[in-house]
Amino acid sequence: MAYSVRHITRFKYEPAVRESVMEVRMQPRTDARQRCLSFSLDVTPRASMMMYRDFFGNAVHHFDIPGQHELIEIAAQAVVEVLPPLVAHAVGDWEELDARVAQGDYWEMMLPSLCTRGQPICWRNCGKGWI
Repeated sequence: MAYSVRHITRFKYEPAVRESVMEVRMQPRTDARQRCLSFSLDVTPRASMMMYRDFFGNAVHHFDIPGQHELIEIAAQAVVEVLPPLVAHAVGDWEELDARVAQGDYWEMMLPSLCTRGQPICWRNCGKGWI
């Protein structure tokens, strides 16, 4: 299924500012569950845009608006294709979800990524306690 996403951010300054330097992370990622089919980012007043990838692989667009201005409008437009989940997850009620969060069950932080890889756990006594 494809989704069309439009996001508009407005910054209004009073009094006017002399310069703005910004970074935005608005471009949807392409991963196992979704593909970013198209993306555009428009800034008013016009600005020269540069892009790099951060530590997590997110697209970071950054720009500088020199000169006095009272308003900045950032419009992001994307078309994202979302794929069905590879494994069906049983989802309980809200109380069950709240209980998992209260237990510190942050499973999404333990998934493999481009920046990490799994390590086998060694259960032995190294003289400093069990590791």
